[in-house]
Amino acid sequence: MTRVQAGRMAAMNRRVWDTISDPWQRRQDGGYGWRFFKRGGSVITVEVHRLMGPVKRLALLDMQCGSGEAALSWANRGARVTGVDISERRLVEARKKAEIAGRKITYVRGNVVRLPFRNGTFDRIYTGGGIVGWIPDVNRWAREIALVLKPGGRFVYDCNHPFTLCITEGRGRLPVLARARGGYFDSRPLAYYSMTTWMKTKRRVAQVERNWSMSALLNALSGAGLRLVRVEEFPEDSGLGRAPLPGPWRRAFPVGLAMRWDKPR
Repeated sequence: MTRVQAGRMAAMNRRVWDTISDPWQRRQDGGYGWRFFKRGGSVITVEVHRLMGPVKRLALLDMQCGSGEAALSWANRGARVTGVDISERRLVEARKKAEIAGRKITYVRGNVVRLPFRNGTFDRIYTGGGIVGWIPDVNRWAREIALVLKPGGRFVYDCNHPFTLCITEGRGRLPVLARARGGYFDSRPLAYYSMTTWMKTKRRVAQVERNWSMSALLNALSGAGLRLVRVEEFPEDSGLGRAPLPGPWRRAFPVGLAMRWDKPR
């Protein structure tokens, strides 16, 4: 891994997502194609639905929306959904899927540390699905959320637990420390070639990720003026994890993290 400047993260990660968009979409559509959403399907867990509460007719922003699986899920619950993502290629796929599924969703290209929306635009904001490592600056991210959220609005975070960012799969599929990532408290922006290698693309393009600890997330959102209402941590067997751990280990590590934050009126 190579350390890079945080200011380069957006451009480098836009490039990697544009590069892997086609094989990544084939992977996504294998489980959650447009037919799944046309039938009213949702990729949002029961626990996260409970944290978010009713969304019918509310303006909801899906941050780092990718090809729109979560956005379509919220639209199926009646929300007026806008999705934002840094990769135009991912947004092309999102628009295509929404159109075929018959769901009206607005998709906008933008950076999560400089959102292209007016203050107080949204009743609800959601982000989830492996997004935390891609955030360039957690404090600016939190401030943007607070700005575009209406007073009395709600933000729900639904992602992999920060602990998982510093571990990898070892012998027997047991978690081991990913030494190259520096550990749980190392928040340096680090570039490496995981995604294009995994997707087997012809071009090797580096991605940049940062480890944001639980305290970094909590302090950033609190410092932006939001109020923590509920936090949930999930083990491997909750269905929020990656590859299943061997039986005795499945409840030994936190894998998922979900939080509800409210903006005071």
